[in-house]
Amino acid sequence: MRQHRPPFLSPARLARGVALAALWMGAGAAALAQGAAPKPGDPQPPDVDPLALQSAPEAPAAAAPGSRFFVEGAVGRASQRHGLGDDTVSRLSLDFSRSFRLGEGWRARLSNRLDVTDPRAVGAESRTLNSLREAYVAWTPGDGQLLLEAGRINLRHGPAYGDNPTDFFGTGALRSPITVEPLQRRENRQGTVMLRGQWALGTHTLALAAAPKLDDRPDRSAFSLDLGSTNASSRLLGTWGTRWSERVNTQLLVLGERGQSPRLGANATALLGDAVVAYGEWSRGRGPSLATRLLGTGAEVRRDRIAAGVTLALPAKVSLTLEASRNGFGLTESERRAVQALGPVAFGNALLAAQARQEPFGRDAFTLYLTQNGLVWRSLDLIALVRQNTTDDSRLVWVELRHKGAGFDAALQWQHLSGAAFTEFGYPPVRSQVQGVVTWYF
Repeated sequence: MRQHRPPFLSPARLARGVALAALWMGAGAAALAQGAAPKPGDPQPPDVDPLALQSAPEAPAAAAPGSRFFVEGAVGRASQRHGLGDDTVSRLSLDFSRSFRLGEGWRARLSNRLDVTDPRAVGAESRTLNSLREAYVAWTPGDGQLLLEAGRINLRHGPAYGDNPTDFFGTGALRSPITVEPLQRRENRQGTVMLRGQWALGTHTLALAAAPKLDDRPDRSAFSLDLGSTNASSRLLGTWGTRWSERVNTQLLVLGERGQSPRLGANATALLGDAVVAYGEWSRGRGPSLATRLLGTGAEVRRDRIAAGVTLALPAKVSLTLEASRNGFGLTESERRAVQALGPVAFGNALLAAQARQEPFGRDAFTLYLTQNGLVWRSLDLIALVRQNTTDDSRLVWVELRHKGAGFDAALQWQHLSGAAFTEFGYPPVRSQVQGVVTWYF
């Protein structure tokens, strides 16, 4: 299918050309490289910093050169609502990431994912969706205090799991939503084209990211760079991070967007004990709520978004996270009923709008996230996610059992959505789904 193309030599067309060239050059270089993805028996990377201010750590630009490539296949069965019966679901994914050393102080990063799904994703023009997650270059001088990056960067902020109020570049970035698992969703999304600088000053870190507008609207065709989803407006983000001690870490953020009032944000993590980490996120801004977008009132409000939680390290290699969140722009119960009165199409559009922006649908929610390594035997891991919309009393439950083999993983996943007919998790066509997933590493 032919894609819409902007005028010759427009910024969007130039960005597409540069990114596609980087993609194919990186793929060719990877074919000649000898790096490989870590296998279950290989040395593992260092443990994640418990005070990290992001729940899905990004690959650092200064990381040693190396590559990761895997092929993943999934097949399962979905039980559907609205008289649609049961349906078979399947997926084939190719995931590639590579870091390059270009010279003294110079690094590059390329990350791409291709998903072929049946049935196709909502709003997609075909069953195939390619996501260019990252394609950027970085430079660091000898002292290591300064870092400059340019290109498509998956910049993530905030330690929360269910909702990230300070993750300002997450809106519209998830092109292929193949899972509800929060860490995978943050890793799989497309980055934003930007120029970014970061300065390390002792216990303080200052950063400034400038992202230009490159397109007006999203493009859901198969191999589009979809710059209208990640770079639909000009934005400037400043951050100031401080590590107050070995137990407390904070970050302040200010986002400026053309035609919009500034948005403020802050997040923090605190090590309360050897096995307890508390965290919180807050942002405040002005704009239309989800209700005013759908009801067409056009009114703008100044509201807060808050998420706070605690992670417990329990015996038997169990990690349990409990989180509560409030989205001031989400629907109250009375607003939900007003949208419901507009009919099923309007209610479905409301859900899609919230999902595209990666914001909670309801005003209040809580999240439970549990992991256990070595559930019955050493190579068997468990992940469980519960997302409860306490405004409309609907619930999402997702469970995965994953066996790590020699060069492959095999997983069984189960997902169930429950709630009344016109609620966040009671309205989607798929009620429950079970699927087997096999991942081969190369």
